[in-house]
Amino acid sequence: MVKGTSAEYAGISWLLKQGYHVFKNVHVTGFIDVVIFDGEKLIGVDIKSETFRKKNGQKIYRKPTSKQKQYSVKLLFVQENGECYFGSD
Repeated sequence: MVKGTSAEYAGISWLLKQGYHVFKNVHVTGFIDVVIFDGEKLIGVDIKSETFRKKNGQKIYRKPTSKQKQYSVKLLFVQENGECYFGSD
């Protein structure tokens, strides 16, 4: 399973392959992992590994925190195979 720092770097790699310019947060904690630039605007992104419950294997759905919503931060989920997708708002 891709977790933590591994998921973050897999997400960064995926974003770069999609053509985004990626700027990493160097602080240990925070509500944004990276800022991406799509050629027109800056977007804050929090990178999360896709996770499942141990008991029944059901996917755990995550939503942006209130602070992330306030700043329009997008969640990027990293799957086991390294593919990524943006969560819905």
